[in-house]
Amino acid sequence: MDSIQVQVSKIYAKAMLEVAEESNTIDLTEEELSGVAATISSDPMIWNFLASPKIHKVDKEKVIENAFTGKISADTLSFLKLLVKRDRFIYIKEIANQFLLGHDALKGRIRAFVTSAQKLEEKDLKNIQSTLADKYKGECILEHSISPELVGGMIIRFKDNIIDSTFKS
Repeated sequence: MDSIQVQVSKIYAKAMLEVAEESNTIDLTEEELSGVAATISSDPMIWNFLASPKIHKVDKEKVIENAFTGKISADTLSFLKLLVKRDRFIYIKEIANQFLLGHDALKGRIRAFVTSAQKLEEKDLKNIQSTLADKYKGECILEHSISPELVGGMIIRFKDNIIDSTFKS
């Protein structure tokens, strides 16, 4: 995703975070946005329908309304329809991610992403987690993924930092 898309996503996520904070529904909204993003992006037919510039916005709004009314809050539903109206629905995954990061910032949490060549032992993950929590004085949430294209080592991403200890060859 390019930097303009990330910036646009941050703006929408921040606006939704403010609405959720005001109505004291941040946790619920985070869950709903993540769920909607995962559901829609996992089904190519739905994703292509909502991303298509050939399909009228009114038709997309009807699909969103029919699919999610009664399953998500009115605020989240209105937000999704706003994204459709403004041709921003294609950013839903990044908006959900930026919402999560904004929520983490409000709670003083650090979210770190560890990518390694192979599965790390639980004690190693706990060590990384406690080191980051101590250094940055906050709760640390660790997400681990395995990338077979890495020869060895790991990459740790958190906030605006990247620690790359991978082997190049």
